[in-house]
Amino acid sequence: MSVKEPPGYTDKDIQCEECGKANDADRRFCSACGTRLWQPCHSCESQNAVNATFCGSCGENLAEQLSKSIERINKLLGNAKRSCQEGNYYQAIDILRSITDYGDSRLQDFTAKSEKMQVQVNTLRVEKESMLEELHANAQEHFAAKQYRQAAEWMAKIPVGMRNAKIRQTASAIEECLSEIKSLSAIVQEGLAKKQYSALLPIVERLCELKVNDDRLLELREKLHAHQTSSQATAAKSRAKAAAAFIKQERYKDAAAELRRIDDSAELDGTLQQTIDQAREICWLYNELEALCYVTPQGLALVKRFQKFCPQSEAGKQLVQRIRKAASVRPKTPRERNVPIRPMNCASLDNVPVVWWNGFADCNVDSQASAVLKERPGQFTVAYGLALQGIQQSAVKTNLLFETRPSVLRKISARTRSLDDSVWGIDVGASGVKAILLTFDKKSDDKQISVDSAIRIPYSSPLTTATADEERAVVVADAVQRLVDEAAIGKAQAVVNVSGPKTLGRFFSVPTLKPKKLKDLIQYEAKHQIPVPEPEVTFDYHLWQSNEQDKGSVCLVAARRDQIRPTLDVFEDSEIQVTSVQSTCVALYNACYSQFLTSDSESNGHKSNCVAALDVGVESSVLVLASSNGFRFRNLPYGLHRLNQMLANRFGCNYKRAELMRLRSESNPWLHKVDSALSEGFADLRADLLRSLHSMIPDVGKPEKLIVTGGGSNQHGLIRSFLETLQDSQSD
Repeated sequence: MSVKEPPGYTDKDIQCEECGKANDADRRFCSACGTRLWQPCHSCESQNAVNATFCGSCGENLAEQLSKSIERINKLLGNAKRSCQEGNYYQAIDILRSITDYGDSRLQDFTAKSEKMQVQVNTLRVEKESMLEELHANAQEHFAAKQYRQAAEWMAKIPVGMRNAKIRQTASAIEECLSEIKSLSAIVQEGLAKKQYSALLPIVERLCELKVNDDRLLELREKLHAHQTSSQATAAKSRAKAAAAFIKQERYKDAAAELRRIDDSAELDGTLQQTIDQAREICWLYNELEALCYVTPQGLALVKRFQKFCPQSEAGKQLVQRIRKAASVRPKTPRERNVPIRPMNCASLDNVPVVWWNGFADCNVDSQASAVLKERPGQFTVAYGLALQGIQQSAVKTNLLFETRPSVLRKISARTRSLDDSVWGIDVGASGVKAILLTFDKKSDDKQISVDSAIRIPYSSPLTTATADEERAVVVADAVQRLVDEAAIGKAQAVVNVSGPKTLGRFFSVPTLKPKKLKDLIQYEAKHQIPVPEPEVTFDYHLWQSNEQDKGSVCLVAARRDQIRPTLDVFEDSEIQVTSVQSTCVALYNACYSQFLTSDSESNGHKSNCVAALDVGVESSVLVLASSNGFRFRNLPYGLHRLNQMLANRFGCNYKRAELMRLRSESNPWLHKVDSALSEGFADLRADLLRSLHSMIPDVGKPEKLIVTGGGSNQHGLIRSFLETLQDSQSD
């Protein structure tokens, strides 16, 4: 540090601060003891005599300066000590390094102390860093063993300043557990003092998780559990008795309300549980019969079940009479299998009517085909839409057929080939192969479509259990061959489907163009809107001319070739000539258009401007919002397979047993438990359907009907779920 020379000497003596001897003013050190007689000003660094009061250069009070410097240094030393205690060793060293003596010999002891502390702090830092991992590992080990106090003791040995993010996370977890133990223990003590035992069991169970092998807690938990079991059994017995009295008085809703107050988690003896389950079954059966939408075999089975439990119930007899009366009424149109028993309106869609679509109107139906359609309601809708395309009576004629191999080409008709008057629509689904034969004679006077045959071939083994594509292909090929043999199809022409999840739909507007330019534009849009390389995809489009003369609407349908090829391979060994491959979604639209959106159906009062159709299948469901000048579709990941899985998970049984439960097998002890599980699946499907429709309505229009069809539409409780609002289902 540079020291400025004294500004000048005086003739006054300088008295040594150490020994008190008077020295000449020109001396630098005391002549007696050698102590410095001049010290620098801490502000301007000018030299001043030790007995001077003010700095000769800047006028600062030298004694006050020295006092402040000593005070500041002591403060820095204290800060460094605290930082060291907290483990902030680098911070402590930086503080110590900032201490300076300004060249003042009176401060040299402080700087020496600072340098000594730097060595000590650095040594301590090295020592702690070498132990850091071991200390943290010990804390983690005790934490994993739920020994939180020991873990906290090990963590306390790690200074706060040395804790990285991982160590801080461990420390926080330890503190949270200790805090939770303290808080819960206080609640337990208060509850025991006030004898409020009912709410203590879950708290004590949590404490047992936190404090393992605590004998006192384990003993308390057993006592509380016994008390709760006894209390719940007493309450359940009382409510079951009240419910039985209500049932005897035929006050089923009051009985159901009383039964809902019984805790399902209560541990009850077998006899009491049997009594409660029977009461719940009776109340559920009455509610089901009261809310029944259609007379179905499942509904009639519920009638018999209710009569078995309550043979003398007058209210039940009235319900049975109403149901049997409805069963005797014939529907006005073949589209409906039965007449609705109650008003069918979807509360979540502004109360639009809900229609269960089972058959086909405005058609001449063969007696054999009619029997099959009634036996399998809703299962031939897609096949009907496929066959309509074959006889050139479909609204949308997109065709995903492509050239495969020469051996197949010899049997596959080109798109320009003229079609027969009779064509099969073959729906290769997840539960079996459904085929329907339509005939349309353009030369006839009535111009009506004839349904000449309908046949369903179930698979030899469920496709849902097939794990490999090759295994599925063998099962489907076997079903197709049995179809050919049983129906004696021969060399007939057919339109087959590719399932909805395997197809992609894109909708966009185009200007009015000449055919060549329109084709180029579609090719361009397909390249940019289909996320599959062009050689791997097949696509086709349909154009609706808009009311605006210079604008049109396009539906682009596409699928991967490797998704369609297995379907074509299935028909390779048969004599069936596949003329078209159509998306299941488009086939459903064509069927809807024919039955609900054309002027031909107006005579029966069924013509609509816009309808929503839901085809419920095994692996998935197809939703179509259809109007006469456009449509949108979406595949919903809900089907009977998902319901079977839900039941298997709920009741811990295998898939086959779950399917039998869903079908209301007589082996089911309590149907109300099965219905509770199925209702969750219905609610998920309804919520997804409503979300999808609300996104489609701006492009197509608001539906005037919600049409439910498909093999899964026959599932008891499904259609009724569409009559409820989301709030209704959540309250249940």
